[in-house]
Parts: sequence; C-alpha cells; structure tokens
Amino acid sequence: MLYNLSDYLFARTTGYIGSLMDLVSRAAARAIRTGSERIDQALLDRIPIDAAAEAAFKDTRATIAYYRKTGRLPPELRA
Repeated sequence: MLYNLSDYLFARTTGYIGSLMDLVSRAAARAIRTGSERIDQALLDRIPIDAAAEAAFKDTRATIAYYRKTGRLPPELRA
C-alpha cells in the first residue's frame, strides 16, 4: 500500500502534489499495462518524474533518514 511508502513518496516528490500525482498516475498506468496491478517501491523507482524532484530526491531522503534517527534536522538545515 502507498501509505507504507509515505517517506519514500515525500522524498521522491519533494512534497509537491503535482509531482506526487504524476508519479502515482504513471505508476498506476504501468501496473495496469504490465498486468501486475500493483504499485510498490520497485515499480515507483522505475518511473521518471520531473527533473527538479529527481535532482532533490537523494538530499530529501537523507534529511528524512537523519530526522527519523535523531529527531532533529541536520545541522546544515538548522536556522
């Protein structure tokens, strides 16, 4: 289910609803076309989305992982 992938989806789309809708729509279409009828992270990893979201993915994912581990933002993001 997609709710199990909330951190991944946020990191992948950098929180932009347009990027999220594009990703989920493309994944659903591919899942139907291939007959798997299942959206999982492996499928989502193969779906390209907008360049800005793709470029920010690794940094956003690292920030989320740091926050989950420490409960704080990374030092470079603290004001």
